[in-house]
Amino acid sequence: MSNLKHLYIKKYNCLNILKKQNFTALTKLASHKAYSTNNDYQLRPSFELALRAASIQLVLARWGLETATKMDIASGKDALQDERRSKAIEAIRNTVLNGGLQDSLTEEELTIIKKDHGAWEGKDFLYGKHWESLGIFSWLLGRRNEIPHYFSNFDRVQLFQSTGILPGDTKTVDSFVNSYMSIQAKFTIENDILKKQMDLAEIWYWRARLQVLMDLRDDILINEQKDLDKNNSDSNNSDQFEISNKRILEYLRAKNIPTSLRPIIKNIPDILHSATKRAIELGLLSQSTDRDFGVLAEIIESTNPSGHHKKNSEDGKKESILKYADLDSKDHDALMNIAESRMMAFAWATGKIDKWSTEEMHNVGLINPLNVLWAPENK
Repeated sequence: MSNLKHLYIKKYNCLNILKKQNFTALTKLASHKAYSTNNDYQLRPSFELALRAASIQLVLARWGLETATKMDIASGKDALQDERRSKAIEAIRNTVLNGGLQDSLTEEELTIIKKDHGAWEGKDFLYGKHWESLGIFSWLLGRRNEIPHYFSNFDRVQLFQSTGILPGDTKTVDSFVNSYMSIQAKFTIENDILKKQMDLAEIWYWRARLQVLMDLRDDILINEQKDLDKNNSDSNNSDQFEISNKRILEYLRAKNIPTSLRPIIKNIPDILHSATKRAIELGLLSQSTDRDFGVLAEIIESTNPSGHHKKNSEDGKKESILKYADLDSKDHDALMNIAESRMMAFAWATGKIDKWSTEEMHNVGLINPLNVLWAPENK
């Protein structure tokens, strides 16, 4: 399978989402400075959020043990003979099956929990991205004071400690969930704060999905460049630009990508500029440039003037704001996981998705009726 075809198949769900979000509206944005906070969000009952958080934490505990086993096997160790780890896995399984959580886990979660030690497959390890979902539930339940930037992860140790759950102890699960069973125990978040966090989730999820189109466009151009050079060596730059856009549109048409998305491919720079500018005006992004979302990155200087590697972290590292588009593909994947996992938690908490399902999440692009980036000004 060619790289181009593989990229198309892998990212097709993202394109469907972009169609639903009506991205073309972004090219017509005016300057709207009012930040609407009139949406009242109806969250699921606190005890339901607690049950979902506890379920995720137990599966993540199993994920951690299986990840350690996988790493040991890769290094040549006989990890399956680790009696302590096997007992921990069995304890987690018993907590789930006998501790009252079985009905709260999805079919997929129960399947991987029931698997024998070392039997996890590649797709099972994808569950690790739900650390960020657990972080959102912890915040919604008042166990965390803040949500990290969308280019930073929640601290995993602090997340586990915040619930008080010990994966092999059913009493700690009961204690955590029962603390949200009474009306008096309900934790409430001010609507303006909740709305801003949901808007942040939406715009970073939007940006991650837009990158899919940008990568698709770049991949098409790379694969077509040799033909362009060969067949149009005498053409000027303007001619080659028009040919490039024509090839892109021909490819999208051949792959049955919706007509409404074709202009987006061509207008990505203008769309991104308009969206970034609007996000800055609304206070959702805090940066000086309005060409793209900024990502705070730690730059490591490998050598000092004498040619030796720097060991002092203060001397060898500095922080810099990079454009989202300038990051490596692995960083784009990491940012997509953060945004999608947090968005999924908000979508489930508000009932936007009925069940905890990544597949169902792929059909969700918004929690608000209209993404704040192109919502009309609230008079």
